[in-house]
Amino acid sequence: MNKHFRHVFTIVGAALLTMSSAWAGGIPETQVTVIGTNSAVRHAVIPEKRFWHETLPGLSGGKITANYNNMDLMGIKGFQVLRLLKAGVTDFGSTDVSKLAGDNAIFEGCDLAGLALDIETAFKICDAWKPAMDRVMQKNFNTKLLGTGANPPQVFWCRDPIKQLSDLKGRKIRVFNKTMSDFVNAVGGTTISMAFAEVVPALQRGVVDCAVTGTTSGNSAGWPEVSDF
Repeated sequence: MNKHFRHVFTIVGAALLTMSSAWAGGIPETQVTVIGTNSAVRHAVIPEKRFWHETLPGLSGGKITANYNNMDLMGIKGFQVLRLLKAGVTDFGSTDVSKLAGDNAIFEGCDLAGLALDIETAFKICDAWKPAMDRVMQKNFNTKLLGTGANPPQVFWCRDPIKQLSDLKGRKIRVFNKTMSDFVNAVGGTTISMAFAEVVPALQRGVVDCAVTGTTSGNSAGWPEVSDF
């Protein structure tokens, strides 16, 4: 295994590199491999691509380039990114930090379902929790946490009206991480785990009553067409 730490970005994380022209001129030509965020997460993918395809080559005088691909287009699940970093399959990666909780529960602390109701609070929580996550990444995964960012609000998309939490009781609800599953189970719902691409047909056929995702990714994927509430 490479003695240098592999690196991970979590949702729109970015390394801020300050390279002098003299330093850039003395570095060898290098290409790094990057696993990018799910392509449906447009607010993260756009700045990610700009950083790896434009900013990094520009700052390094073209000496450092990136082979960047989105995880879903490569058939990679969010929880696998950290494992691939540890194995040296990729040099950098970006994923939803809550999906890493299966490997270590420490990663749930940054994104507990229902805890942060606004972006300011979300940033404060993750900023406070970053040192703990970084220690685990370095010790257990040979990975350095470079930064964190925010998702759009996570909302319930449902086939039938939902006016209060008690209305979720008995509903079959698609979730995508453990803390969200705990939240839904606590209010009496039944959780179902499925890939993002499978949600639209599942809502159409009534396989699930509701599904949870961000406002941006849900709208981009056409969820309003199969959920009225």
